[in-house]
Amino acid sequence: MRKKSAPTTTERDARIVAMRGLGCSLIDIAETLSISLSTVERTLKRCESKKGELLGELIMQSREEVLSTLKADKQLQLMAATTATANPLSKKGKRIAVI
Repeated sequence: MRKKSAPTTTERDARIVAMRGLGCSLIDIAETLSISLSTVERTLKRCESKKGELLGELIMQSREEVLSTLKADKQLQLMAATTATANPLSKKGKRIAVI
């Protein structure tokens, strides 16, 4: 059997930066990738990566994907329109969704 080869430095650095960009702690990154904390710190310093910097971008991309899917789904649009017109108002003046 062949041993699984270790990721290259470039692959490892990309993983470190991606994990940090998604908000992972330095210790979590080190433990997950089985590397030292100082390696994680050194890589992030070199790459100038900050915690959570990718989250906003990912949220916007996901939101756009969901909205485009919803806009394209005619059955869902019909169901939403029917629900909005058929439901009574709650005590607070908000519509109640029927599932």
